[in-house]
Amino acid sequence: MLPTPSAPASGTLEQAKKNAGDEQPDYGGLQRYLFHFPDFRAGALPKGRIPYLSVTDTSLRQAHEENLAACQKARAEPKATDPSTCPKIEWSVPYSTDAASVTAATDMRAAWQRYEDRYYWNAMIELNNPVLYLTQCVVDLSSKLKTNEATLKVTVEKEDLPKSRLLGGRVPLSTHDNALHLDSYLPWPQTNPADRCSGVNVNPIPDVPFMYLPGTCFYVFGVPTFCLQGDRRYATNPAAPAPLYFDMNQAQQRVQRAVKRAHGSYFLDYQKDVVAALFNKKNPSFFGLPWKTLTPGDGAVVAPVMNHGVNPKPFTDLAQLVQDAFKSKSTQLYSLNSSPYYFQSTWRSPSLSAHLLPGRHDALGSPPGLWAFEEFKRTLPPTNPAFQERLGYTTFFQAFNTLHTTLLPEPVTAKFLRPITYFATGIIQNYPAGTAVLPQPMLVPPYVAGLPFAGCRRITTGAACRRVITSPV
Repeated sequence: MLPTPSAPASGTLEQAKKNAGDEQPDYGGLQRYLFHFPDFRAGALPKGRIPYLSVTDTSLRQAHEENLAACQKARAEPKATDPSTCPKIEWSVPYSTDAASVTAATDMRAAWQRYEDRYYWNAMIELNNPVLYLTQCVVDLSSKLKTNEATLKVTVEKEDLPKSRLLGGRVPLSTHDNALHLDSYLPWPQTNPADRCSGVNVNPIPDVPFMYLPGTCFYVFGVPTFCLQGDRRYATNPAAPAPLYFDMNQAQQRVQRAVKRAHGSYFLDYQKDVVAALFNKKNPSFFGLPWKTLTPGDGAVVAPVMNHGVNPKPFTDLAQLVQDAFKSKSTQLYSLNSSPYYFQSTWRSPSLSAHLLPGRHDALGSPPGLWAFEEFKRTLPPTNPAFQERLGYTTFFQAFNTLHTTLLPEPVTAKFLRPITYFATGIIQNYPAGTAVLPQPMLVPPYVAGLPFAGCRRITTGAACRRVITSPV
């Protein structure tokens, strides 16, 4: 049950009416859709009927109305119609549960983690072939990839809001989290040998003396005397000599083969994993709908999101948020009417009529409804369809491609755990103790800061969309 609001004190209301309100908001450049529920009853689920949302693209409405008669006649005959003159403007979009949406987002994170882990280890195996080929491809020393559950988060970005001084700094903004990284960066692989070794063939040529010649340092009773070594710029172990000779060109070519493979067959596998996550038969309560195209910036896979919660707290919190946001004297009317506006379906307060007084622009730009109150609905989380119908909003899961250029891994704390290094060695001749062989990992530029990635990554986000059902004032 939604709470019943109380009317503001008459004296305070009269004082608030003296403020004229904001100018008309600018909704130019924002894509406008209309939403309505043909049947929102959750009780229909046991009967095999899924709650769904009807979405109308208002940008196509004019072409639809101008050619309606001709299009109806062509479809009745039936004849092929031109989408530019007879566009489809309404879609029925099934609701997905918030739990199923989290599952889809988690599987998408797992898809990226598989890609990132196999990319790194494939580069390391290619670079240190045959040593790592024998220890990582012939023998399996990996652990299973563990993916933390994705976070359910409603996002409100500045670009979602109309241009308006009234809303400036008042609607809490948030953006999607870049959660496309491993949850644990370990010193061993988290993908199976078939993944990380794909495309690599064992190198039969020994690294010494063809890839490098180890340097040697001489000690007498533990005191260093002299070293025979080469360039130390990319040597990482100060206790071991650098190689006398290191074929940096060959090392770079080996890594480049892995980079090319990661942007070819590996990236194709990543895209396939993402599609499998979004259209997974084992996730039966998620119904992703491809909207427009998958071109970055031009479309997404979307799904309206619901749950079965009946706690009205998200809406009382919303009313409190608006009340606090408009506490100043010039905006006091919005603060006083926050609860009466959002809970008017239980009781309509006469104080709402104050927003229609001459000189005010509260009901412009988003008819029907008061546009400033409506914009705050973007912060609402998923709730049950009946509450969404009463409050006039819906929340969408969105998965969309973004063009991304970066170095992997991205988290700064993970970079020292994922260096691209060639496992060379150095020799210590210590008289009279004997000979010791020490590791001397060699960094390989230009991959010192990480492995390059340039391509599309699939980002997930949740966003609450305003949707007015009935005129509240």
